[in-house]
Amino acid sequence: MKPRITGLSIFALLSAILSVAKAVECPDNWITFHGHCYTFSINQTNWFHAAKTCHDLGAQLVIIETDVEDAFLKTTIQHLHAHDDPQTVGYWTGANDLDVEGHWVWGYPSDIVVRYTDWHAGEPNNNWAGKPEDCVVLWGQFNFGYQWNDQTCSNVDYHYICELGPGYELEVVG
Repeated sequence: MKPRITGLSIFALLSAILSVAKAVECPDNWITFHGHCYTFSINQTNWFHAAKTCHDLGAQLVIIETDVEDAFLKTTIQHLHAHDDPQTVGYWTGANDLDVEGHWVWGYPSDIVVRYTDWHAGEPNNNWAGKPEDCVVLWGQFNFGYQWNDQTCSNVDYHYICELGPGYELEVVG
């Protein structure tokens, strides 16, 4: 008996081919996860410089959309800093409430509302030594386990995570 090719099998085959064709090709030294590319900085800087650095790469500060993505980021941070004191480790995300206090968005300026969150207990609290906290860091300090903490954007330096995904392309210079 000859195998029959049906419209459904052709559709499945074409879908598989197109999904491979649409796959994000990550730059060298970036990590692929669920069709997005991530790079974890070695250096530390404030939120504004981190956002600019990601933008200069054609990327953005990470947008965390699901608990699965959040777990991937935390696991990667723990792996990268396995021999470091977690009290000294934090990573900027793109989340902030710079425009309107308590209205968390991804990027700045932005209207992409933060829907998924993983705030540590008592956060966000908008208070760090009397200074407002408007940017989100995955924080290792005080046994936070890299849960979210709001932090002042310009007075503190942390590592950062840049993300490439659909709609973002790496600029090739040279």
